[in-house]
Amino acid sequence: MADDEPLCREVLETILRESGYVFASARNGQELLDLAQTSEVPVSCIITDWTMPGPHGPELVRELRRLQPRSHILVTSGFALNSLEIPEVDTLIQKPFGPSALLRVLSQLEAPEAAPAPTTPAAH
Repeated sequence: MADDEPLCREVLETILRESGYVFASARNGQELLDLAQTSEVPVSCIITDWTMPGPHGPELVRELRRLQPRSHILVTSGFALNSLEIPEVDTLIQKPFGPSALLRVLSQLEAPEAAPAPTTPAAH
C-alpha cells in the first residue's frame, strides 16, 4: 500500500489493520516498487495513490504489473480518472472514500472467480 500523504496513508493503514489485513506501507512509488520486488510472498492486492513523488501513474502501474503479475492493483486518486485509459488497473477508487467503500472494493477483488461448470461423462 502506498500514499505520499501521511494522513491518507495513516487512514489506509488503520482501515486495513482493523480489518485484519497483512500489509506493508510505502511513502512513494519507489518504495512501493522496492516492496513489490523484494516480497517473498505473493501479493494479492496492491493499493496505490495515482500521483506521488517518484514513479507514479501509468509508469508505476506498468512496473507493478511486471513485478507482481498476479496481484490486483487498486488505484486511489483525488483526481477523476477513467479506468478505460488505465487497462493495467483492476479498479479505481476516488478520494475521499470511507472504510466501507474500500472494504467493499477489496472484497470484490478477493472474490473467487466463478468456477467452471462440472463436466459429466457422456453416456453410452
